[in-house]
Amino acid sequence: MRSKALLNVKYGVLSQMVKILLQFIVRKTFIYYLGVELLGVHSLFTSILSMLAMAELGIGSAVAFSLYKPIVQKDTNKISAIMCLYRKLYRIIGIIILTIGCLLLPFIPDLVSTTSEIPYLRMIFFIILLKTSLTYLLFAYSQTLLIAAECKYEVDKVMVLFNILTSIGETLIIITTHNFILYLLVEMVCLISQQFLIYKKAYRRYPEIMSARDVELCKGEKREIWKNVYGLSIGKVSGAMLGSIDSIILSVFISTTVVGLYSNYLLVQTAATTIISIVFTSVTANVGRKFADNTISQSHLYLMFFLNFIICGVCVVMYFALINDFITLFLGNNLLLPFQVVCAFSLNIFITYMSLSIQVFKDASGIFWHGKYRPLVTCVLNMLFSLLLVKPLGIAGVVFATALSRLVTTFWFDPYLVFKYAFNSGLKKYFVTYGYYTALVLVAVIILHIIFKTSFFDIVTIPLFICKAVMSFVVIFFTLFIGTMWMEPSRRCVSNLKRIICK
Repeated sequence: MRSKALLNVKYGVLSQMVKILLQFIVRKTFIYYLGVELLGVHSLFTSILSMLAMAELGIGSAVAFSLYKPIVQKDTNKISAIMCLYRKLYRIIGIIILTIGCLLLPFIPDLVSTTSEIPYLRMIFFIILLKTSLTYLLFAYSQTLLIAAECKYEVDKVMVLFNILTSIGETLIIITTHNFILYLLVEMVCLISQQFLIYKKAYRRYPEIMSARDVELCKGEKREIWKNVYGLSIGKVSGAMLGSIDSIILSVFISTTVVGLYSNYLLVQTAATTIISIVFTSVTANVGRKFADNTISQSHLYLMFFLNFIICGVCVVMYFALINDFITLFLGNNLLLPFQVVCAFSLNIFITYMSLSIQVFKDASGIFWHGKYRPLVTCVLNMLFSLLLVKPLGIAGVVFATALSRLVTTFWFDPYLVFKYAFNSGLKKYFVTYGYYTALVLVAVIILHIIFKTSFFDIVTIPLFICKAVMSFVVIFFTLFIGTMWMEPSRRCVSNLKRIICK
């Protein structure tokens, strides 16, 4: 069981590192040949489609949770029935996304604000729409079975291959044709091919389940799944809006070109935080199994919270210290955003991803019904704060609004749910630990900010960037190590590391 979890983490991290590196290469090529305005259009349309994909309504998470117990019990008939229901629902979702997207087509040009006219906007949007809807209509459902069975590494192997193929194809199309529509078609074909290969892997591993048709769950089992779906649906809808509303507000109130600049920082933020996400989402199935057989305890959560803090702390500090230098070297200093935007992104990264360990336990324990309206409150507050802050603070205001909305809702409410319903205990220890971890990260940020304000670091060069990266890592590592060496989770991690090294 543990070896599967480690494989999931290993291949998950590898997949994301390859994806991130290739995204940077494709992004630089895209901006050089096609320009930042088209990049802004692509980012805006992707955000709109993310909101349309909220039609998924949490079905994937609810189905994954419902699969944990029958997989442990090896109940093939029940697994088959769940997957039959899942396949039907995903095809309905694909039709819903395609229909709503087509209804939006006449209004698409009104959402775009650029200095020069961009042709074929509706065609561009339709291709991105088709790519999104076809994944639901065809094969997207199949990977959930592999993930629930702790075989996510099989999914990640395919993703590594297709990330490479997609990036090569996109780069060649951009360089040789400078054609954005062909670029999107390559992206669509590669994504559908990737989903098909994952489907074939699931079929080879579970032929009886994947070939099953019209196997029905009993009414009580369906009712339980629908209850979980309803509990998750509000969160999914709100989450999709929360992740996409920033780009839309920036496009409407400032310009679509600014969305392109914002998306560069967002891409690096995603790169800095996806590794954290993949480590923790890779072990969700393992934690779900522990809940299923009642072998879970709070010590598991605090150990995962400690690992969450270490990885998140390193990423946040490195992002804060290096992001503008990275953008300068990679894309040019004409695409930089102000220091306050960097502070806003860093704060948002920390607040968002310090909650990942709590989210793992929330999903794995099936707490979907309780607190179902919390994401909706977060979304409404985010829109309200963004509208209030976009004029006086610009991009920084929109990013700060997202961080603020999460701080007043997710930050405290999700831990409350987990400790109350999964462990039946209080929150004092958790928040004291959270506060201490936050103070350590803040100390590292202040130290690096003082060091890098000196004139020696004014010039941005590759050798100096490497020097700053090494210094940043050393400062954050020793700050976190010295600050936590006395804590039980830290001692457990060191003990496990010694055991691995000595083998």
